[in-house]
Amino acid sequence: MKLPTAAFLALALATTALTACGGQSVSVDYAGGAPGTGAGGAGGQAGGAGGATVASCPPPASTVCLAPAPSFATTITPILDRSCNSCHAEDNPDGVWPLRAWADVAAWSNLIIADLVQCAMPPAESNTPFPETDRQLVFAWLACGSPNN
Repeated sequence: MKLPTAAFLALALATTALTACGGQSVSVDYAGGAPGTGAGGAGGQAGGAGGATVASCPPPASTVCLAPAPSFATTITPILDRSCNSCHAEDNPDGVWPLRAWADVAAWSNLIIADLVQCAMPPAESNTPFPETDRQLVFAWLACGSPNN
């Protein structure tokens, strides 16, 4: 499945505008290829109060599905386990949406795209590493339609 660059980023930016700041309107633009917001949250992330600007965050390296798609089982799951699932877990009362099963991850893919575009997850205060190579692999998997492979 090929998802054109404009469509992939439009989806991410539309999702960001709808979910940021508790549903308040947020302007999202690209300056030099990096997303930012006109209104942002505490700590430089959209979604809170304070009016800070979101820090520069690299856009997806590709928004077209390149065959073969990254494997959910062997590539994406280990990334999520390393960088997400210590908080996003069924047994964590603050882990609102678990990211262990493919169906859960696929169901939240629009919000995951928005968080990746903003570099909002994992939050900086969690001190959880999320290497840019892993972030780009998740983007690549999402660009391929989030296959259960």
